[in-house]
This record gives sequence, structure tokens and C-alpha cells, in this order.
Amino acid sequence: MRKKIISLFIVLMLIITGCSTSKKNEDKESIIAVAYWGDVREDLVYQTAIEGIEDAVPNTRVELLKYESAAAFWNAMVNRDETVKIPDIISLTNENHLEYIEAGFLLPLDEFNIDLETSKPSAVNAWNYKGKQYGIPLTASPAVMAINRDMWNMYNLGAYPKTWNEVRTISQEVAKYGVKGLIINTEDAFHLTQYMNSFGGGWRFGSAINSEANRDALTYIFSMFDDGLAMNPKDEGYTWDGDAFADGAALMTTAGTWYIGLLQDEAPNMNYDLIPMPSRTGHENGTLYSNALAIRKDSKDPQRAAQVAQYMARPLCQKEFARVIGSAPADIEENNDYYQENPHMDHLQSRSANAEPFAYPNQSTQFQKNLSDEVAAVIYAPHPIDNRLRAQEILSRLERAYK
Repeated sequence: MRKKIISLFIVLMLIITGCSTSKKNEDKESIIAVAYWGDVREDLVYQTAIEGIEDAVPNTRVELLKYESAAAFWNAMVNRDETVKIPDIISLTNENHLEYIEAGFLLPLDEFNIDLETSKPSAVNAWNYKGKQYGIPLTASPAVMAINRDMWNMYNLGAYPKTWNEVRTISQEVAKYGVKGLIINTEDAFHLTQYMNSFGGGWRFGSAINSEANRDALTYIFSMFDDGLAMNPKDEGYTWDGDAFADGAALMTTAGTWYIGLLQDEAPNMNYDLIPMPSRTGHENGTLYSNALAIRKDSKDPQRAAQVAQYMARPLCQKEFARVIGSAPADIEENNDYYQENPHMDHLQSRSANAEPFAYPNQSTQFQKNLSDEVAAVIYAPHPIDNRLRAQEILSRLERAYK
């Protein structure tokens, strides 16, 4: 009997000690680091996102780690540097995420029971890979065509284009006045991919690189440069397409809804419109661009990181993202409000439901670089080239390397 009492006492003490240790762990402050890249606009968004975190996730402090560019961000994230703090949460886009998922860089979120029911399915699916969810979407923005309305009206160009042939015809018209019709930023595969998807093609994670639609799209790009109807921003001293468009360097450019925030800051007096991406026939889909919060697999406190990420992705933060940067929210209700508040863009909302992901091959970073280099080799070639043949050769080489 005495032995039973002693054993029972020991069990009770272990339970009490365990509860006490668990309580201490709960009370211990956890520091969750969140990494992102951008400028002062992103600063405003993420400062808003973490406001009130102490009440929402008790005993938690959030540190924001900002990088000036995507290149600097990924260099710090991938390369182990003891001087660089390892973040728990990273803010990223759905352009290169597959490469880092395949490398085991991101943690699946399914075990944390994060509620995504109020998010647009297209945005949720953009972050789902092989049945697992890797990101909490913040935005769901269809790629668009930006048009300088002031220039458009100056040349009395009529209805906006729905097809790429119409874009070409319009570019030929303004060329009579020494104006470039189209900005094509070949340094950024984002823009090249808009042509592939809107021609009815796309990369399909490497399975359809050398498709007829992709060949048509690449041939179109080459011909626009050959005929002097397009410009590359870097050739005129601009760092990217947004700078060139804000400066009135050309009439049109492939873009995203983040141009709203850009032009509000850089060209507040410009009248412009964002229209659905033109296509080959007027019916093909465009591309969905989505920002999300993901958790690194080496986070020291993934459970707490998941709570912080879900809090940061709340509708209020998405609304701030829309206000400051211009991106359409992933939250269904906020997305509806966004288009109601921007009625001149309501025609874009239906496009986001059927928009295609970027779907780059797994080695997306190297693929994008190779693609841009191959395109540059053609448009800067010193002698006339058979554009159709070169398009087929380029895509064939890329398919052999990345399929």
C-alpha cells in the first residue's frame, strides 16, 4: 500500500512539473523574424501587419528584416551567413516559390489548421503544390496591360486593344510620331511570361516549354523589336519598366496592379488605365500574381510563426496592401471591395479567377536567366534573323535543359 502511495505521489509530481514547464514555455517570449523586400511602401504595409501582435499572439515579438531588392533577399535567404539573422516567416511571390519548395526550404502549413476559406481559390491554389499548402496568400492580382491614357487620347487611337495584333497596329500608328508603342522588359521573365500565357501557352512547370503558342509569342516579341515598335527599358537608361512607363517613354506595357501605387508616387498627374492582358484571339487567360507569407522549414518556433503569419495576413493588412501598393487582396470580401472602389478596373476581377500561375520549371531562377539571355541575344543581334526559327531553337534548348 505504501509503495502505491509513493508511486502515485511521484506521478502527481511529474504531472505538476510538466504542467509548470509547459506554462513556463508558454510564458516565454518568442521572437519571430519576418523578412521581405521592397521600399517605403512595403515598410508601411508590414508595420501595419504587425500592429497589435502582442495581444493577438501573447508573449511574441516580431522583428522585420527588410531587403532592398529581390536579389538581395534571396541571396540572404539561401546562402547561410552567420552574420544574417535567419527569419521564421518570409514574404514572397509565386514566381520562384516552386524552386524553394522542391529544395525543402519552406514548411508545409497544413498541420497548423490555417483557415483559408475566405481567400480566393485561385490565390490559394497558387501556393498549393502536390496537395500541400505552402503560403498564406495576401494578394491575387491578374497581370494587366498599362496604357498611358493622356498619350492615347492625344493620338485619338479609339478603343483599347483586346488582341496582340491590335497592339501591333496601334504601335505602328504612334510610330509615325516617333513614339514607341510598347515597353517589353526582357530583363524580367515576368514580362516574357505574360506573352506566353496570353498567347495560350505557358511553361507548365517545364512540360510544355516548346509549344506552338510559346513559339508564336516569342516570335511576336522579336518582330516588335525588329520593326522598332518596342523598347527595352535598360536601353534608355531606366532600371525597369515601371520607371519607363511613369516617365512617358512609351504608350503601353505589360504590368500589374502594383502600378497603382507606383504611379501615385512617381507620376501623380498621369492619366492611365489598366486593362486585361491582350491575347492572341481575345479569349486566352492571363497570369495570376500573388504575394504570400510562408514559413521557413528551419524556424525555431514554427507553431508561433504560423500564428503570426495568419495574423499578418488578416483582411486589414490586405486592405493596406491594396491602398499603399495597389495589389488586389486575396481575401474574397476585400477583393470585392477593392474592385467596387476601383470601378474602372472591375473588368479585371473575372480574369483573376481563371488566371494561370507562372508555372516555371523547378530551377526557376536559372531558367528565367537563361530565357532572358537567349531573348537578348536575338533582339540585339547585328544582322537580320529568322525570328520563327530562333524562337523554336531557344525554346527547344530550354525544354531539353528544364523539362
